[in-house]
Amino acid sequence: KSLNSLLVQTNKEYDIEINATEQRSVEIQAHNKAIELLADHQTSLEKLDKITSSVRKKLVTLAGQWEEHRKPLMEKYRQAKAAALLRQNENEKQLKTINSLKEKLESLNKQIANKQLAKDKLQEEYDQLPKNNKEICLY
Repeated sequence: KSLNSLLVQTNKEYDIEINATEQRSVEIQAHNKAIELLADHQTSLEKLDKITSSVRKKLVTLAGQWEEHRKPLMEKYRQAKAAALLRQNENEKQLKTINSLKEKLESLNKQIANKQLAKDKLQEEYDQLPKNNKEICLY
């Protein structure tokens, strides 16, 4: 059992050392690249300027392309929004008209009911009058 635990511990230490060595190797490569770039810093700066300039140009080009693409879409959006607002205003106007007509209809129905009651009352009074008084009412 102690040999197994010693073997496991040794394997762990080995893995740790391998990771440390790989990490050191990456650091050394980065250090060597930095030294290489520092040795010819003027050329490196010129390359960096060229890259930066090309990225700026590409960014400006992409911004222009995006604006060309966006412009008709925004126009369609504005038109759709205006059409929706117009429809909404028309719907509200129609709703007001409908409500007004509904109120008028209710008022007319009340008037009809009142006049029907008055007619029925007058008819009842007329029917209760003696026959000779009825002839007087007609003229």
